[in-house]
Amino acid sequence: MFPLLLTLSLAGWTGPEDLEAPVLRAPDARQYRFAWELYRDGKYGLAAEALRDFLREYPQSPWVPKAEFLLGECPFREGGYKEALRAFREFLRKYPEDALADDAAYRTGQILFRLERYGGAVDVFHKFEEEYPESPLLPDVQYLLGEALFRLGRYEEALRAYGRASADTGKAGTYALYAVGWVHQRQERYDMAAQAFREVVERAPDSDLGRSSRLKWGEALLRGGKPEEASGVLREAIGVLRGRERAYARYLLGEAYYQLGQYGRARLPYRKVSEESRDLAPKAQMGIAWSYFGEKDYREAIRAFQEVVRRFPGSPEAQEALFQLGVCRRRLGELERALETFRRVWRDFPEGEFAEDGLYGAAETSYTLGRYAEALGYLRMLRERYPEGKWAPAVLVLQGACYMALKRWDDAEAAYREVLKRFPGDTAAAEARFQLGWSLYRKGKYGEAVEVLWDFLKRHPDHPSRPDALLLMGEAEYRRERYEAAREAYSEFLKEFPDHPKAPSAWYGVGWAELRLREYGEALSAFQGVVSRAPGSELALDAEFRVGDCLFGMEEWERAFRAYEVVLRRDPGGELADDALYQMGMSAFRSERYERALEAFRRLLREYPTSPHRDEAQYMAGRALFRKGEFRDAVEEYRRLADSSPLAPRAQYDIGDAFYNLGELDSAEVAYREVLRRFPERSVAADAVVGLQWCYLRRGQVEEAVALADSFLEAHPEGEMAEYLAFRKGDLFFNLKKHYQAVEAFREFLSKYPESSLAPSALYWIGMAQKELGNWREAVTTWKDLALRHPKSDVAPDAMLRAAEVLLEKGENEEALSVLRSFLSRYPEAEGAPGALLFIGEAYVGEGRRLEAREAFRRLVWEYPEKEEAHRARLRLARMAVEEGKGEEARKWLEEVLEARSDELAAEAQFLLGDAAFAEGKWKDALAEYLKVKYLYPAYEDWTARALLRAGECYERMGEAEKAQELYREVAGKHERDEFGKEARRRLRKK
Repeated sequence: MFPLLLTLSLAGWTGPEDLEAPVLRAPDARQYRFAWELYRDGKYGLAAEALRDFLREYPQSPWVPKAEFLLGECPFREGGYKEALRAFREFLRKYPEDALADDAAYRTGQILFRLERYGGAVDVFHKFEEEYPESPLLPDVQYLLGEALFRLGRYEEALRAYGRASADTGKAGTYALYAVGWVHQRQERYDMAAQAFREVVERAPDSDLGRSSRLKWGEALLRGGKPEEASGVLREAIGVLRGRERAYARYLLGEAYYQLGQYGRARLPYRKVSEESRDLAPKAQMGIAWSYFGEKDYREAIRAFQEVVRRFPGSPEAQEALFQLGVCRRRLGELERALETFRRVWRDFPEGEFAEDGLYGAAETSYTLGRYAEALGYLRMLRERYPEGKWAPAVLVLQGACYMALKRWDDAEAAYREVLKRFPGDTAAAEARFQLGWSLYRKGKYGEAVEVLWDFLKRHPDHPSRPDALLLMGEAEYRRERYEAAREAYSEFLKEFPDHPKAPSAWYGVGWAELRLREYGEALSAFQGVVSRAPGSELALDAEFRVGDCLFGMEEWERAFRAYEVVLRRDPGGELADDALYQMGMSAFRSERYERALEAFRRLLREYPTSPHRDEAQYMAGRALFRKGEFRDAVEEYRRLADSSPLAPRAQYDIGDAFYNLGELDSAEVAYREVLRRFPERSVAADAVVGLQWCYLRRGQVEEAVALADSFLEAHPEGEMAEYLAFRKGDLFFNLKKHYQAVEAFREFLSKYPESSLAPSALYWIGMAQKELGNWREAVTTWKDLALRHPKSDVAPDAMLRAAEVLLEKGENEEALSVLRSFLSRYPEAEGAPGALLFIGEAYVGEGRRLEAREAFRRLVWEYPEKEEAHRARLRLARMAVEEGKGEEARKWLEEVLEARSDELAAEAQFLLGDAAFAEGKWKDALAEYLKVKYLYPAYEDWTARALLRAGECYERMGEAEKAQELYREVAGKHERDEFGKEARRRLRKK
């Protein structure tokens, strides 16, 4: 890829523009013109002879430097790099100050690069950067410097060189930016790679490089573990790419979906690639197969792997696919077919990458089938063919297992000891240790077995024999009546190896334990293990129902629905049938599939009229209709609920909500009042009062809404409902902007319920209302009191910040500082901590303590560099720097804001760049910066107006009064009523 970049980059520079031939007046000019035309015509040998003749005949001609430069160009064009190198070096020695010196220096480095003398090229390019910082060739030089450093393996230096080149917005800079991404990706710094490729796309979206970069951007995101973002970028890439790149983008999109677990979605791009791209088809077909494998749809995975073998019989993927066929068949319990498949792997590909795997798979499968002698035969073949192969330690372990199954204990011991002797650091050595624990268990020495197994598990937490060890640990602990320890061991086993064939009863027991602990994921794995491995057992049906419970607890509603549906379908007349149907309805309801939920609830009511779930189903039928927006039908369902049902109060309230949503306020009011009449002591009564209040408010009857709450509180002065409604009264006044009444209502609430959990919120809103009334000192006192009395409440931090903000507005800086220091001491990790630091800085500014202010702002930038408050701190630091005549420091802070933001803060930063130049008396620079506000951030009209007024001042300082007036007229026209327009008109009158 890099040679391509290099070619593209160098092709963009065809030679210096200063070599154009002179007008044909003097003899020397004619001779030079002749040589020049030969050069232009590509006759480099003849041109070189003509140039040498020219130099002999006219050594004093003003065209001599250009001729000597062309003496380097001619051999360069023909690949005579060594001759060209001598010529350009001689040119630099003779004419170090010539206008072509930078071109010659560039050619020198370029030639060294092409000669693969990268160290020399690096030296030349570094010197070029120092001597020709203004050369238009600088981006190309910096790009080639990066290339040379890369080839020397000096990757970090290469990145810095590319980075300098990338500042240029031309072709070299863009290719350098691409190179930055490529190097970062090569070094597995995928986030940085993605950022670089993204910038290339933003710079040149419609170029070939931009389109390729979109692909690389998506690839970097994918490799960096961000498949969701990658999928979006790759979809865009597919729309703009063609050919192999487009196919590769599709393939990566499939990979992204696969990583997201969206296996069905992944198959769409995989299939497209498999059909369209010969190169990528094997990998794409493997992706299809793996997607089914990921779904545990091993039957479809088998078909997909078979397709790989059929279509690409000689490919590396075919070997792997054949082996995975055996794995899938083994997962399906088709052990004989799995065994034959494994045999075929090493028979069809005896020298292939997976031959040893196939032979070991055959041995392992034979062992599983209980054909231990056959397994030993395969194992002997493995030891003979692959004595140091990757399976050699595992072969010995499996050999020991076969001997143990045949009760040949001495042979088994010998096999395990050989493992420990030959492969002490291998995981197989740990398996040998495990077998010691197993033998102790077989002898009934459970305590000793536990000790050995615990040692094994601690030493080798990721060992492949871990499933058997965990299972055996659970069994041993269970037999010792250490049930919690057994549950932990079973749980770990089932989580990691849910398809293990040995312990369905353990899965079931662990599933129940985890379900009671609300560890839904662990329980799900356990119950699924029972269902998949013991479908004929008496536990299977109940386990399937518990699968639904687990999924329901995990809020995976669709999967839960399907799980309950399986139970209902398998045993429609069983004890779990109505439970399953009810849970189907609830799962559909939670997933907002209300029609499906309604169908389930109505079916339960129809087919299981005596079910204990009858009332719940009737109520939920109404809820489903309500959520669908079918409010009248919902009312009818609610009314079918028996008055004696515990759900009757809530149903009656929901009837009121249904009428309210229909806009039938009178009917809604009747329904809400029915709740108050029939169920005054139920918690739903408070909701009914609120519903009635909304009816009044919707009619504009504010006083009636308030009076309603008062009358209910008078009738029901105690309990949580009264507490809630008392608080709600203050909240209602505040939202109606009746701030005085809000204060009184919240104070009344605090008087009645001083220990309420809502007390801190009441104090907070008292302060807010006081502030709105203009009583800022009272508001500050209230908020301070809140923080003192309720320091651990959720609203305490915000109250302190509110107090500090008001104090700063009123110029009470010392008091504000005291509040803010207390805030940071109490709540150092609070969300408002950055804001507190910003306020501290502002307070110091208000006190004229600039040193402390700067320290606070810098601390904010250091501790929270990406927060909005940090960028505001940067703006404040920049303003201070401008005021102190430190323009460069100001620009540093402002550039950081502009790099990170594109909002109003960026507009302010751009304005301040103008201020920095203005303060230095650089009127032209300041003018340019101010005008950028208008053109880069037009959405922020106030900053645009400020900037145009300042730009007008710049024109005035430059003596261009008419241009200044033009800007003032623009501001006056767009801001007829505000301060900016007023100032613009004042300046126009002044002129």
